[in-house]
Amino acid sequence: MSARFLYQTLPLSSRPASSGWDSGSSWSAPTPAAAATPGVHLGQTPAFSAPTPAAVSQTPDADLDTFPLEIQMKAGVDPNWLFDPVLANYLSRLKIIVKGTKTMQYLDGDYENRTGRILAAQENPAEFEQTARIRFDNGEERSFIARYIVPQTVSKIGEDVLIIGGTHRGRVLVVREQPEPDSRGDTPVVVGTKHEFSIENVPARWVVPLGE
Repeated sequence: MSARFLYQTLPLSSRPASSGWDSGSSWSAPTPAAAATPGVHLGQTPAFSAPTPAAVSQTPDADLDTFPLEIQMKAGVDPNWLFDPVLANYLSRLKIIVKGTKTMQYLDGDYENRTGRILAAQENPAEFEQTARIRFDNGEERSFIARYIVPQTVSKIGEDVLIIGGTHRGRVLVVREQPEPDSRGDTPVVVGTKHEFSIENVPARWVVPLGE
C-alpha cells in the first residue's frame, strides 16, 4: 500500500524541538518545512477523514509539549522521526508501536503497546500537533499524535530494516545476527546488504523494521 502526506492539524502551544538522531553530517536532508501548498505524496491511502484525537485536557500543556522522557531515552528516537524525507518511499512498510500514552493519559492509555503500520503522515506548522494515521494490526484505523509512535524493535535474522541515521541512512539492509531482545538506543544491531557478504554494527535507534 502506498502512503501519502496530508495535513491533519491539532492546535498546540508549542511542540518538542527536533533533536535529530545523527549528530554528524549524515543528518543533512532537511525535514520538510510547512508551506502554503505542501507537496503531497499521492496514492490510494485514505485521507484523514476521522477526527484527530485532541490532547487530553487533564494533562498540563507543559507535559503535552514533552515527548515522554523515558520513551525517548529508551527508543533513542526523535519525536518527529516520522517526517524525515528518507521515510517517504517506505512509510506504509514501517512497523511501529505506540509508547508513552499511559504516562500522559492520552486516550486513557488504551492504545499502549499496540502495533501497526503508518497509512499517512504530514509535518504541520509549529503551532499544530503532529499527527499520523495508523492501521493497527487488529484492523482498526485512526489518527494518532505522532510523538507516541516509535519504531518496533528488530526481532529476527533476515528481517528487512530501513537505516535512518549514520553513513547508511536511507538504505534498506537485512539483519544478519539475532538481535538482543528489545534492542533500543545504542544497542548494536548487526546488519548487511542482501546480495553481498558484508556486515556492520548499527545503533538500534537508527534501525526501523519493515513489513512486506
